[in-house]
Formats: sequence, C-alpha cells, structure tokens
Amino acid sequence: MLDVGMLYSRLRSAMVHLMRGVFMRWLGCWVVVLALVTGAGADVFRGGRTDEAGRGLDIGLRGGVISEFNAVVQETTRQLYDVMGEEWKQDRANNFDLDDFNVSGTHPVIGLGLQRRGRFVTFLADAHYFSISSDAVARRDYYLNDVGRLVYNGTRYDNMVIPEGETFAFDIHGAALEFRFQVTPLTFQPVHGLRILPFLDAGLFGFVGSYKIDAGESRGVIQYQNPIEDFVVGGRVSGMSGMGLPEYGGGVEVRVGQPDTAQLVLHTHYVICRYSGGTSLLTSSSHREKNLDIDHRNFRIGLYGEFPLQSGRRWLLGGQFQQIRSEGLVASSSTDPDEIIARRERFDKEFSFRMTMFTAMLGLRF
Repeated sequence: MLDVGMLYSRLRSAMVHLMRGVFMRWLGCWVVVLALVTGAGADVFRGGRTDEAGRGLDIGLRGGVISEFNAVVQETTRQLYDVMGEEWKQDRANNFDLDDFNVSGTHPVIGLGLQRRGRFVTFLADAHYFSISSDAVARRDYYLNDVGRLVYNGTRYDNMVIPEGETFAFDIHGAALEFRFQVTPLTFQPVHGLRILPFLDAGLFGFVGSYKIDAGESRGVIQYQNPIEDFVVGGRVSGMSGMGLPEYGGGVEVRVGQPDTAQLVLHTHYVICRYSGGTSLLTSSSHREKNLDIDHRNFRIGLYGEFPLQSGRRWLLGGQFQQIRSEGLVASSSTDPDEIIARRERFDKEFSFRMTMFTAMLGLRF
C-alpha cells in the first residue's frame, strides 16, 4: 500500500539535495557577474536583456531528422549467484539494444517551440515528435519483461519471448519534451553591434512514447529466470514508456546587428543532471530499493536570423543541432547474504540513452 507520508518525505529530501547543489553553483555565478558589473563601465555591461527587439513571445515550427536514437541496457552481475556459489551463471547476463529492433538510421522529426523572453527571465517549452517503424529478425531469444498486457488461453501475462530467427514488427511514437527557465543577468557589449548574453539554465527534460510489437500469434508459454516467470511465445503487445530528469547548467546568446535591423543570433546551452543515491524517489516499496547513478548531458547550439516587419514583429529563420547523452547504473543495495537470498535480486544493469537531432526552424516573434 502506498505510504503517502513516506513518499513525500523522500521526495522532499531528494529535491533539497538537488537544489542545494544548484543553488551553490548559481551563487558562484552571481558572484562573478557582480564583480564584472561593478568593475566595468555602464556602456559595456548592462543588467538583463537590454535589446527590446530580442524580447517577446516566439513561436517556431521545426522540422528535420534524428540521426541517432538508441537505448542500451546491459546486465552486469547478479549478487544472488555469488552468494549461492553459482558464479558460472553470471554468463547468463543479457544485453538489450534498440539496434536489435532494426531502428538505426535517420528518422524524420517535427517540433514546436515556444519562448517567452523577458529582460531577466526567459521561459522555454520545446516538443519534438517522431515515429519509427521497422521489421526485424530476432538475433537471439528476446526475453522481454513487463512489456504490456498479453492474453493467452484466457490468462493474462506481462512477459514475452521472441525466439531466435523469428520475424517481428516494431513501431514507436515518441516525443522529446523540454521545459526550462533561463536567467539572463547582464548584456555584455564589447563593440557597437555585438551583444553577448550569458545565462543560467534550469529545467526538465522528458521523453514519452508508445510502442507496439507484433510477433504473430501467441504460440504457447515457457518458463524462464530464477525465480521462474512465465513468458508468452510470440504475440502482439503495446505499451507506454517514459523518463524525466531535472537539468541545470548555462549558456550564451550572441547577437550581431543593430536592435532595429536584421540580426544574426547564435544560441547555445549545456545542461546536465548528475545523481548518485537510492531509487526511493521512484518507488515507495522498500524491497525494490536500488542504488542509482545517473550522468546526463544535453547540448544544443542554434544559428538563426531575425528579420523585422513593419508591424514590429520579426521573422525567425535558422536551424539547430542537439545532442543528448545519458548513462547510468542500477545496482542492488543489499549487502547481507540472507537479505540477498530473500530478495532474489535480479541482475545489476548499466544503461545508456543517445539522441542526436538536426532541425530547421521557421518562427515569428510577437
């Protein structure tokens, strides 16, 4: 039964730990900013985004390709085998790779971006949608846990196996979502017509998607793993998956041109999420507690032009490159042999997620 009080306590503890690290980094940046502003002339450093033409509401449509999209889960070791003196069973560890589903190559992507730019604070929301369909042949027996609802002979199952050599179809519809706040403390104008705007960045990156696997008609049930679980041979299944991570970092915007004329804008940011601790933030069930390490990076660089209209609005035209990398480890938190045997922990796992996008953008500033 869900313990709301315990879950709230764990969420609060995790967020305090995360925000303490973010605050210290931001504090150091503001100290540097204050030193720069107080030590330079007012014509060189000015508070916030001084270019009024660079403020307002931006709405942009994007289109391009995903040149890289992959997720890997590698089983490493299972403490249960070491405790029971069955080290040779460690060779049963499996590797799960989206390339096994024949999804390598480029895939079209479309997106929508919103930005509300103020003098000191900017809010951004980006969404990119893509769809991938493929036909593949199983390179080995694919044992898939918790893939969704499977019914065979009137009984419901959650696990599926695609035997080696069998053909199957795989479809995924996904969306990469970003919500972030950027704080622009100052504008640095070393020469006329050139403005440099450093900013602090904090937000959330998320991925949500639906998938379908079609391996033909279900043909029976086999048992696998220790403890034993039932796997339906073949079948059709669909489900949802998702992830979300907080991010923090910084970036810079460089503007070339006069505020009331066409401008060339370079915009880049680099944000991260690094966490080492337990999985209590994800579940309130103590018997599922794991040790979790995450190293996540999100890099984006864009170049676009701003073209003024008589109405005061501006056309925005350009493109951007974005690269997302996430790696981590999920490992058993048990150290007592009796507890390890009682829990019958599964394999520790290393995981990675990689996505690279190239997109063009057409937008309008109001």
